[in-house]
Amino acid sequence: MSDIFKKILLILLILIVFSSGLILFAESKSNPKYIFYFIGDGLGLAQRELAEIYLEEKNQKQLLMNNLPITGNIRTSSLDSLITDSAAAGTALATGYKTKNGMISVLSEKKNVKTIVEYAEGKRWATGIITSTRLTHATPAVFASHNPDRGNENEIAADLVKSGVDYFSGGGLRHFIPYNMKNSKREDNKNLIKVFENNGYRVLENKKEFLNFQTINFEKYEKIFACYSLSHLPYVINRKDSKKIPTLSESTDKAISLLKKNKNGFFLMVEGGRIDHAAHMNDPATMIHEILEFDSSIRTAYKFYKKHSDETLIVVLADHETGGLGLGYGNNYSLDIKSLHKQEKSIGFLLEQKIYDGSRKSFINYIEGSRGFNNLTREEKKKIYNQMDEIDRYIKKEDKEYSLRTNYSFIPALSDIISERALIQWTSSAHTAIPVPVTAVGVKSEKFSGVKKNTEAAEIIINIIEKSEN
Repeated sequence: MSDIFKKILLILLILIVFSSGLILFAESKSNPKYIFYFIGDGLGLAQRELAEIYLEEKNQKQLLMNNLPITGNIRTSSLDSLITDSAAAGTALATGYKTKNGMISVLSEKKNVKTIVEYAEGKRWATGIITSTRLTHATPAVFASHNPDRGNENEIAADLVKSGVDYFSGGGLRHFIPYNMKNSKREDNKNLIKVFENNGYRVLENKKEFLNFQTINFEKYEKIFACYSLSHLPYVINRKDSKKIPTLSESTDKAISLLKKNKNGFFLMVEGGRIDHAAHMNDPATMIHEILEFDSSIRTAYKFYKKHSDETLIVVLADHETGGLGLGYGNNYSLDIKSLHKQEKSIGFLLEQKIYDGSRKSFINYIEGSRGFNNLTREEKKKIYNQMDEIDRYIKKEDKEYSLRTNYSFIPALSDIISERALIQWTSSAHTAIPVPVTAVGVKSEKFSGVKKNTEAAEIIINIIEKSEN
């Protein structure tokens, strides 16, 4: 073979490889008309991997979110801090603007910024918001409300009523019912449930309707407001009867059946909000169950994508990382994730069932009898005894009584025990500045590859919606 022929062959091979790369990452020519935006609150890379290992050890499927073809990373800082809160992070993901921690889709008290939902509604798309938290909580709120303080949940509830969103699903009923109703958090007599009904919504807010959730034909209705609990939805690990509260997957399925009737298209945001809460508690098993349910909702959307692959975009990301999770502990080159399979309830739930009242042996026996905490070692018991010392001193000094509030102070000790048994560790009980993964599939998904600012995710979606033909 002559040298000239070898050179020609080499050039041809290079061109083939190069052109293959261009095809692989070529930008979609069309725009999607169905957009799914999945936000795992607090869901960092380590959290994803921990749930993946947990599934593998149970010989089950891998996480779908980890197998989507497009991957990237999101930097999560807010306008005034390298470590964001959920309000500022959500605002970035919902509007394309950075704001200060605590603010809901505003840049100041007087300057609102337009959200993805509002852009979609401007194009006459259908819109939906699903969460496992209160609907008035930071992440769902940023898509359909504007407020300088995330704590103004009663005001946020009033914004949601006026938002025009076609499908709501989540918790937080206490902010929608008048002050004279039991468990209301409102300070006025506004009954926002009635306002929803007057605005043409089919309202689901009692146990009978939840039990009939699967049999309700959502295609019959134009708008749905489904609110399943006074505050956040219960942790997945704590649910005795899953039929009482629809899963994120079931809520996503019903949303699709309603929203797909709009021929212009739809935008659906689904938040796995309680992933963050479990991570704040450094409660790994509880967090894993939340991640698995979140992934199940992504699978539901993926089934729709397979039927409409040339018109659908699915994006899975997080607003920030929570807990500074490390998969490894001490000098051990190993993990023992199987120990997390034993835990049957959240740490918070365990502490709600028996109040420590000064009787040390009784309380230790209760903890040791709980799945995941059997056979406590001397060092593990010492962690609990040290907290008992703190509580006893507080009770005596402040002349207080033992209560659920004092019981919650055992959470760090119990989370240390369960985490150290699994050989994992946490650096924080708050958010961190660690970049978070984004994965995507479908039309325009290639735009989410690489390292992005959190604002860029919203900018991409807003640009897609603005360029839609309708």
